[in-house]
Formats: sequence, C-alpha cells, structure tokens
Amino acid sequence: MPIYDARVRSIFLGVLLGVATLLVFLVLRPYLSSLLLAFVLAVIFRPMFMKVLRQTGHRDMLAALLTTLLIIVILLVPVAIFATLVFREIGSVVASPDQFILNISKIHLPQIFLRANIDVKTYAQNLFNGFINDFGAIFQNVTKFFVYSVLTLVSLVYLFKDGHKIRRSILNALPFTKTQAEKLSEDMAIGIRAVIGGYLLVAMIQGAVSGIGFWIFGVPNPALWGFVTVLAALVPTFGTSLVNVPAIAFLFVTKHTGQGIGLIIWWLGAVSIIDNFVGPKFISGRVRIHILLLIFSIIGGLQVFGALGFLIGPLVMIFFWSILEMFQDRDTERELNEA
Repeated sequence: MPIYDARVRSIFLGVLLGVATLLVFLVLRPYLSSLLLAFVLAVIFRPMFMKVLRQTGHRDMLAALLTTLLIIVILLVPVAIFATLVFREIGSVVASPDQFILNISKIHLPQIFLRANIDVKTYAQNLFNGFINDFGAIFQNVTKFFVYSVLTLVSLVYLFKDGHKIRRSILNALPFTKTQAEKLSEDMAIGIRAVIGGYLLVAMIQGAVSGIGFWIFGVPNPALWGFVTVLAALVPTFGTSLVNVPAIAFLFVTKHTGQGIGLIIWWLGAVSIIDNFVGPKFISGRVRIHILLLIFSIIGGLQVFGALGFLIGPLVMIFFWSILEMFQDRDTERELNEA
C-alpha cells in the first residue's frame, strides 16, 4: 500500500470533506428551514428544558417531549387565536373587497392631492390585490406547511435530548482552541436568545398592543393590521410607526378626531415605550453588537434569504462578530507574548 505525504492526505481529506458537506447540504436543503427553526427554538427554550429535566429526574427523552409540548401550548394557543382573527378578517375583506376600498375612499384628501388628480381608489385596490396575492401564496400549500411543522417539532425533541452531544461534536471538529470554541458557542446562544428571541417577542407584543388599540379606537380590521404591525416591528425603533401613523391619519381624515387623538395617546403611551425602550435594551443589552448592525442584518437577511432571513441575518452577524473578536483577542495575546 503506497505511503502518501501527510500534506497530500490532508488536502485529499479536505477535498472529500468539502464534497461530502456539499452533498449533505443538497440533501438537507429542502428542510433547512425546519432544522433552523428547531435549532433556534432549542436554544431559546434551553433553560426551560433544563428545569423540566431536573423535575423529571434527568430522563432526557421525557423532558424533551414535555418541553416541546409546553412550547406548543405557549406558542400555539395565542398564535392560533390571533391567526383565527386575522384569517376571519382576511376572509371578510376577500368576500367584500369593496368595503376595504370604501374605507380608503372615506379619506378626505387635501386639495393639493385633488388638484394632482390622484386616484386613491385605484392605488388602494392595487395595493390590496398585491397583499392578498402574496398572503395567499404563503399559505397555499397547507400539506407542505404541516409536514414542515412536524419536522420542526421532531427535530426540536432530539435537539433538546441530544443537543449537548451535537454541540460538543461540532466544537471538537472546529479548528479552534477550547476557549475559542466555548466563546463561539456562548456568543451564538446569547445572541439567539437576545436578538432573535427578543425581536420576535417584542414584535409580537407590539402587534398585540397595536391590534388592541386599533380595535378600541375603531380602525377597520384591527387583527389584520395588528399582524402587519408584527411584521413591521421587526424593523426596530420606527417599525410600528409604519402602521400606526397611517391608522391615526385614517381616523383624522375620516373625521374621527377623538378616536384619532385616543390612538395617538395609546401609541405613544404603550407601543412606543415598547418600541424605543424595552426592545433595544432587551436586545442590545445582552450582546456586544451595535443595534444598527442588527437592523441591517435583519433587513439584509430578509432580502437575501427570504422569509427566514430575519433568523439567518442576525445569526450571520453574530457569527461574524464572534469570529472578529477572536482575531482581536489573538492579536492582543500575541502583543502580550512579544512584550
């Protein structure tokens, strides 16, 4: 049997590893969204799993199943109620789109817009049709959504059960020192809980609070616009204003001045406090990444990776920042050794 140089063997193994990694990626590519979502949920709810594990006498499979069931109850019940309201309102809008347009046509535009001959009804109809088409495309394949949900839950159970083993195997395979590997793991875990968990939690709270305000002060389809606020709130600081300001303007131009003032007070007193104080402190206070970079990572992630970009973008930024700090620590250690 021929004896090859160690460098040749290393290059050959590297090439094989690259080919194998590519093949694994191609095999898992259709289900990467389920794996990624399960991974994020496993990291966010890891403290809950550890508490359940202690309560169950360290029976890991039982603890994993119970934790997954708790997550289903915690997330599914409020989301199901909210989704029911949203779909009901979407159904009513689809069944009678003229009512949606009628609400828009009630707006009394200033004379400058009237002189410019702007057809508000046409623009609103086009905007409405585009939203309905995009929204319908997301939920057109119920079977696929069900399969992905099942795969996510199954993956979540095994990530809870064997996550520490998978983590140790990955860290041991990386060409890092033990300190660097632990730092990378800790940064990713803290980042996921603070950035992703924080953003989602804050966005859902803002959407719920905004929806309640829309309902109280008479904005049409409050649950639907609350859902839109959840999406807009992923852009921190000013995201909720993209929905609340037009809603306030709608109330004023439709001659509901008192309700418009009430919604302003509600927005400034509840939604904006969450948006400008709770959100940034909850997120940036636990990670060493500037909030501006997090904003661009979410926006850029959505543009590059689609719907899951709000997860992938921050993950990439957290990974980059952790690696960058490793290089800084390496240079500092080298300077100290030379001194």
